[in-house]
Amino acid sequence: MPDQRLTHMLRAGAAAIALLYAATAWSHSHLQKQSPAADSAQAAPQEVRLEFSEPLEGALCKIEVTDGAGKPVTASKATVDATAPRILQLPLGKLDAGSYKVDWNVVSTDGHRSKGSYRFTVK
Repeated sequence: MPDQRLTHMLRAGAAAIALLYAATAWSHSHLQKQSPAADSAQAAPQEVRLEFSEPLEGALCKIEVTDGAGKPVTASKATVDATAPRILQLPLGKLDAGSYKVDWNVVSTDGHRSKGSYRFTVK
């Protein structure tokens, strides 16, 4: 009987730790929508617009767009939309036909960091 009780306690403890870890992971800001869309081929976009699951800390967020050779194509900084704090945007200049990569790094208002990247093509 003592072995069963110990096994039960260990399983309950492991389940509690798993739930705590999952709750922490869910609290991070996740990318929900992006424009231009990942892996899309389209006319040159005017901006990169990323929508996240949590409000963002604008001063701590960044978007960088690079061309196929890895050269940055933007000079301005990304800003959080004043009327929608879950949206990070970056105006783009004229983009030539080719492949581009968007790298993003954000901090949500609860202090959690998230980052990622995706590609799109200009026809």
